Amino acid sequence: MMVFAGLLALFCLSAQTVYGAVSESDLTISTYLGGSDSADAVRGAVILSDGRIVLAANIGDAEPGGGRAGLLDGAARHWGGALIHLTPDGMHVLKVTRLAHRVLDIDIDGSDNLYIAAWDRGLLKLDAEAGRVLWKRQFSGRNVWRVAAGDKGFNVVLTHGSRQGNPDSHSPGSGQIYLHDAAGKLVADFGGFRNTLDVTLHEPSETVIHIGWRQANSWEGTRVFPVQIAYIRGVGFNGEVKYLGYDWSTDRDSPRFLNRPENNMADTRGIRCSIGQDGLLYVAYESAGGNHIFRYSPFDVSQRVPQAGGDRYHSFHNTRSEHKTYFARHNPATGEYLRGQEFTARLSSGAGNAVRPHSITADHEGRVYLGGSSAWGLPLSWMPPGTGEYAGGAWLLIMSSDMNSRLFSTRIAAKSTTHTVATRRVGNRQHVVFGGETQEADNFFLKDPIQEEIKASKSGFYAVFGARGRAPLATR
Repeated sequence: MMVFAGLLALFCLSAQTVYGAVSESDLTISTYLGGSDSADAVRGAVILSDGRIVLAANIGDAEPGGGRAGLLDGAARHWGGALIHLTPDGMHVLKVTRLAHRVLDIDIDGSDNLYIAAWDRGLLKLDAEAGRVLWKRQFSGRNVWRVAAGDKGFNVVLTHGSRQGNPDSHSPGSGQIYLHDAAGKLVADFGGFRNTLDVTLHEPSETVIHIGWRQANSWEGTRVFPVQIAYIRGVGFNGEVKYLGYDWSTDRDSPRFLNRPENNMADTRGIRCSIGQDGLLYVAYESAGGNHIFRYSPFDVSQRVPQAGGDRYHSFHNTRSEHKTYFARHNPATGEYLRGQEFTARLSSGAGNAVRPHSITADHEGRVYLGGSSAWGLPLSWMPPGTGEYAGGAWLLIMSSDMNSRLFSTRIAAKSTTHTVATRRVGNRQHVVFGGETQEADNFFLKDPIQEEIKASKSGFYAVFGARGRAPLATR
């Protein structure tokens, strides 16, 4: 087991929130989590109101914590899809519940009820202890990929056809979206749009938001080239479309022509979306260049919008077609752009390098938490010792509420991907958990692990910050 060393300097955001030196106690655990199945991964995480963590993970034949897993709703013991309840610091397994062949996502409502995207087992609503199924729904010929819930228990799922077997595919088609109330009654169902990759909902304005992209061909000034165009779409709880942002036309005579103001031919995709704890919409996009559509209003291709900007990691200058991250804050009721920021890795030459998003959320103060996968060149504020010189992998990034400053940036291993980031204020502390999958058996940072070794070619992982000591986001 490796020893944590060094201190990390962070920044002060406000008089109420202190970012000081981070000590070993701020990272309570970093561990593998998985069995002998090469599909094992941590796919989702939530933090209950009392601080306990619940992971949605595919664990194969692993037995986290050494105990025998419970079986829920007719699950078989060999099914890998499970929920793992952990203590608030993540260091102790409280309960393991197997419930599906695989799980892909989890969310929580204001009463700590759990909503599980359980692939071919459909949507499951459980109590906070995962002791009983409150209700469930399966979708004939369709698998559940993503789920989101509001405080009052309205919930929405994104489904794709059962033949579309790769839940990480960026080209799954439009899919079908189903909205339910807290009792499980179907409120609305409607087709997705283009390639639909994620969905969330905003209860106060009764809006379902989903995101994705389409493949097109457009005139860029000299000839026609292929281009991918992101969109953001809001649909009312009545199933009527409220807004459609971006998704620009390739008709040169249209007022919505993609390249009307200038060349906007960078490939873009909408990847992940969520409602932050501040009630606003956060979207993580991909862009393959600096000439991207996010420089303009989602509803006016000729209207420039302000960018947060920052140092060279938050500017797409000197980049090429590698996929990079763009993230933005929107008004969920209208889709209005409020603030946005670029994020790229940098090679030693100064050229940009790939950074792809897989998760986004925000806390009650609007600080933004992102995770994903990266090639070499992340701006790491903490490089865990013993993980090698490769400055890429499964990353965690925390940005200030104005998106101008990196508050924290790290990664746990090189050949790895972050699938989920969750945060919650518990008492006077901001807890953070992130997890995903890794192929690293030698350069993975372990700290007080519940599992010390990879049992297959790939394993899940998770890490927890902020549950003890003075965290990166302590308040007083």
